[in-house]
Amino acid sequence: MNLIKHVWKYIKAILKLKYPHLSSLSDNVANRAMVIAALKAVWWVVPQAMIDRLVESMPRRVAALRWAKGWYIKY
Repeated sequence: MNLIKHVWKYIKAILKLKYPHLSSLSDNVANRAMVIAALKAVWWVVPQAMIDRLVESMPRRVAALRWAKGWYIKY
């Protein structure tokens, strides 16, 4: 049901393509700054149409959840 999970999945895929070196960085302040900069850059690449589709899917998601009485649904 969490729409942002779909956006994060997309962002992770773009990060792997555009910034493959980020996965091998050690955890320090300078590297965190690079990761934050990359995330900010990639965030603006997320198509608005994708976000719109996710938002528009909410009525279907809620209906499916209600039909399943709170149990597992495909979303």
